[in-house]
Amino acid sequence: YFDQVPLDSALKNPISNYAGPYTYMLYIAKLVQRGTGNWIPDIAMIKLINIPFELLTVYVGMLIVRYFSEDERKLFYGFSLLLFHPIILINGAFWGQCDIIYTSMLLVSFMFLLYEKDFWSIIFFSVAVSIKFQAMFFSPLLLAFVFRKRVRWYWIGIIPLVYLMMHLPSLIAGRPLLDIIMIYFYQAGSMPALTANAPNMYQLLAGIPPFWVKTITLIGLGLTVIFGLAFSYRSAKLKLIYMPKILMLSTGNLLLLMPYIMPSMLDRYFFAAEIFLLLLALVETRFWYFQLMVTTASLLA
Repeated sequence: YFDQVPLDSALKNPISNYAGPYTYMLYIAKLVQRGTGNWIPDIAMIKLINIPFELLTVYVGMLIVRYFSEDERKLFYGFSLLLFHPIILINGAFWGQCDIIYTSMLLVSFMFLLYEKDFWSIIFFSVAVSIKFQAMFFSPLLLAFVFRKRVRWYWIGIIPLVYLMMHLPSLIAGRPLLDIIMIYFYQAGSMPALTANAPNMYQLLAGIPPFWVKTITLIGLGLTVIFGLAFSYRSAKLKLIYMPKILMLSTGNLLLLMPYIMPSMLDRYFFAAEIFLLLLALVETRFWYFQLMVTTASLLA
């Protein structure tokens, strides 16, 4: 795409249905490629974008594990698993997907929740949402803290503000504001099936007549909203989110169940859940089998 159009116009005209920030990363990667004489293949440049965020994931993951334990063995296992976990390698190095980017931002957001720096947690969550909409799977957790009045309700306004700020280059380049606001709606409309190899409950409905797909999709979206609100309300009422290990467990389960209930999911939308469940298994080793089952299901999908 960048070889066919001027680089500047790439900020104005959408590439596929990616949000602005990832487009900027592709833009910078193309500039680097041209600056080095085009000897690095396009696919390699796309995959190289993920490396800083993979390293950030390892670093923040270690900080989270250290919050719970000073055990050097856990830190070593965590470092090794996060660096060489098959899901991370397949997603980034093999497929060239960018799920590690928004997941690393969610990890930073979660870390700030642990250290009760809630404002910065909202900031990094907002950055994650600006990169990929699947970061919204994390939102019921933050809403629970709003219900408990630990996170101020008006901080929610930071999310669209950060989103717009991160799309300023596209706005300056001439991309219409409405087009930027509608990016995720366009993404939602590009998936007509109930599931795209995602290991969720909609696999049971494979082969249903096409005229039922839209109805079931709307029902599934409604169930997802109900589940998210119920999670937020019950978590806030029971005060369990103030217990760090329960918070870790709740976050992993939340990121697992949201794409399980929501229709029109891809197989890789469980990526964030797998990373959080890996950290949970390091913090509380009795959950290792849980992480293993989720990873196995994703690999088979």
